[in-house]
Amino acid sequence: MLRGWVRSMFRIGTKEALGLGFLSLMTWGVPALREWALQNEGSVEVKDPYLLGLVQEVRDEERLNRKLIQEGKLFHAKLRPGEHIELNRADTNDLMRLRGVGPSLARRIWIYRNRLGGFIHSHQLLEVYGMDSITFEVIQRYITLESSLIQQMSINKADVEVLSDHPYVGWSLAKRMVAYRRQHGPYHTKDELFQILGTDSLQWIKAFPYLKP
Repeated sequence: MLRGWVRSMFRIGTKEALGLGFLSLMTWGVPALREWALQNEGSVEVKDPYLLGLVQEVRDEERLNRKLIQEGKLFHAKLRPGEHIELNRADTNDLMRLRGVGPSLARRIWIYRNRLGGFIHSHQLLEVYGMDSITFEVIQRYITLESSLIQQMSINKADVEVLSDHPYVGWSLAKRMVAYRRQHGPYHTKDELFQILGTDSLQWIKAFPYLKP
């Protein structure tokens, strides 16, 4: 039954696949189908060029991984279904174990996480340059998040340069935050920040968890 389903799915065109949301589904299913693709090589007719490339990529990557593992050269074998990494603890080697994440993207994720102070939810990965929605859909099933690891900036101690480096603050807002502090004295609570911007500001909603008095 599974073979019949996959066979029929491989035969539809790109336009039909997009209409059915198939490319998204196929991407999610790649890890579970890796062994199947190798064992059934040549037994499934693939007509669509995009899907043909995807299947070939799956097979090539799996063969290379097995070869490197046998030779003891693979240090970041891709995670398999059921395996996870904690996103706020992971180093670049850990991040490269996520499917679709190479050295460059792993470093950008690591740098952005450090600038943020940690990820609060997985969708923040889409803010990383080079992270597309398809890769994100795959890797979010392999990550966990610990909110206790989030690092906050002190709005009473951080200067303009430190505050402005945060992706959700920026230079203009950082200057206003420091100017308000100099005029009115130290912040007693984070809620005082709403006197600079309204409570419905999307920028504050995003930045608020990363700030503390």
